[in-house]
Amino acid sequence: MELTDRDAGTPAARAVLGAAQGALGPDIALAGPPAVVAGGFGRGAYECALAVPGPPPWDGPVVVRVGATAAAARREAAWHGACAAHGCPVPPVLAVVEGEDGAAVVVARGPARSLVEVLGENPLVIPELLRSMAAVHARLRAIPTSAAPPGTPSATVEPPLDVLDARLAARGLAERFGAERSWLAAHEPPPAPPAVCHGDFQPAVVRLDASDVGAAVVVDWSSARLADPEYDLALTTLMFWSVPYLADGIAQRKMLKTVREMIVDGYRAAYEAAAGPLDPDRLRYWGAYHALGWAARLAAAERDGPPADPWDPMHLVHHAAAYRKDLARRLGRLASD
Repeated sequence: MELTDRDAGTPAARAVLGAAQGALGPDIALAGPPAVVAGGFGRGAYECALAVPGPPPWDGPVVVRVGATAAAARREAAWHGACAAHGCPVPPVLAVVEGEDGAAVVVARGPARSLVEVLGENPLVIPELLRSMAAVHARLRAIPTSAAPPGTPSATVEPPLDVLDARLAARGLAERFGAERSWLAAHEPPPAPPAVCHGDFQPAVVRLDASDVGAAVVVDWSSARLADPEYDLALTTLMFWSVPYLADGIAQRKMLKTVREMIVDGYRAAYEAAAGPLDPDRLRYWGAYHALGWAARLAAAERDGPPADPWDPMHLVHHAAAYRKDLARRLGRLASD
C-alpha cells in the first residue's frame, strides 16, 4: 500500500522515520503506512518496513509503540537492556524517540509468528514449545531486582487490588464481581521477596520460528514489574488455559481445549524444573486475581459490544460467550473456600 502524506505524518511513521534516518541517513523512506499490531506487542504498537531494507537489524520489519510518556518509554528500553544483559532473549531497541506526540519505542520485530499461532499448527511440538518458553520465563528469576529501572511498578507503588478496583469501577462492574473481590481481600497473601516479572508473559509475546523453537524472543516489556513469581506464572497459565478461545478455527479450538490442562500442567512443571518450586496458595490467589480481571473484560464486552481500542486483547478472543461461561466456572473454583 502506498504511503500517503497523511500516513507519513502519523506519530508512528514519524518515530520510525526519525530513528531510521538517524541511523542510516536522510534518504530513508517507509515502504507503506504503519500497520496496527493487535496482539503481543502492547498498546499503541505498529509494524513498519523501510522502502529499501538496510543493514541488520533494519533489514526486516520493525515495531514502534507510540503514546507512552518519556519516562515509560525509557523504562521499557531499560528493561530490554537488563534482560539482554542477563540472558533473556529480547529484540534490540533501535531508538527511543521523544517528541510533541509523546514518546515512542522502536524495536526490531523479530520472528514473524507468535507462540499462539505455532501452538495450533502442530500439536506434536507442544512439549518442546512449553519447555522452551518455560526456560525463557525462568531466566527472569536470574535478573536481580536491583536491575529494575526507576519507576518500575511493584506492590508498594501500584497495589494490585487497587489496580483491580480501578478497572472494575471504570467498567461499572464493582458490584457484579463483589463476591470475588471480597474473596481476594480476605485471602491476600503476606508480602514476600519480589522477583522480576514480565507482567504479561503469555503465548502472544513469545515470537519464534516454528523450525527453531529454541530461538524465541520475548516482546512488550511495557508491563514489567516487581511481584511474586506466582503473579507472573498465574497469568501465563491462565492464558494457556484460554488459548482455545484465541484460535481462529473451530478444529484448532477443539484440539487445544482437549489438551489445555496438559499444557498448563506441563508448563508449570517445566518452569519449576528450571526456576524452583512455586507456592500453590499464592499461585491459586493470583490465578483468581487474573481470572477476575479477564472476567471483567468479557462482561464489559458482552454489555457494550467490542471495544473500539484496536489493541484491546478482547479483539483476539473468539467465541466470547463460551469463554465467559468457561472462565466463570474456573474463577468460581479458584475463589472459593
